[in-house]
Amino acid sequence: MDAQRQSRVTAGATLIVVGLLLFFLQHMEGLGDTAIFAALGGIFLVGYLWRKAYGLLVPAGILLGLAVGSYFDEITTGEADWTLFGLGCGFFLIYGLDLLYRRRRLWWPLVPGCILVLLAFPGTKDLLDLVIDHWPLLLVIIGVVIVAHAMMRPGSRAD
Repeated sequence: MDAQRQSRVTAGATLIVVGLLLFFLQHMEGLGDTAIFAALGGIFLVGYLWRKAYGLLVPAGILLGLAVGSYFDEITTGEADWTLFGLGCGFFLIYGLDLLYRRRRLWWPLVPGCILVLLAFPGTKDLLDLVIDHWPLLLVIIGVVIVAHAMMRPGSRAD
């Protein structure tokens, strides 16, 4: 089977599976959102593992993370925002699976993953507000470090 035909068969089969899942999930009570996110994330994950296409891993991680977050939102009570936590874990999943499967260390998913996981817990939103209000001072600190480092290096005297 040529590549174009294989792509069409894959796309058609994916639409059939997604359509059937969505049809049956309409009639599910309770954890419908969780099941939808998990099913769609699983489809993207299988596509990633089959085609080794990084573009399929990103939605797989995000959807599977949302599935975990919405599941914990349904079964727990408390102040933690489990949807943010699950979404952050989904970004960690993107990093971990790509590292294990293709041996690539693309670090970008760790940034939103850490931010989302931190924001999921009470008290960290105050920290975020502090950073947002005072972020220009971070530029000042970086500038001071650069100037100090340049001045302390041998042979860096200004003539």
